[in-house]
Amino acid sequence: MTLLKSGMYDFVGTDLHHEKHLKALTDIAEKYPVREMLKTSPILNQSLLDHISDVKSQHIAG
Repeated sequence: MTLLKSGMYDFVGTDLHHEKHLKALTDIAEKYPVREMLKTSPILNQSLLDHISDVKSQHIAG
């Protein structure tokens, strides 16, 4: 939460392996205004997807 509160969160994602991980995330989302907090962070997920798409296009083009 410290990184999120400080606006230092760059990429958003998760890798759930257990039901308890989902419960922990759900508890946080219910306790804190996560969407509002994310607005102060430069979320870069789309730039990563754009980069992957560009690399694939270059690979196909040859």
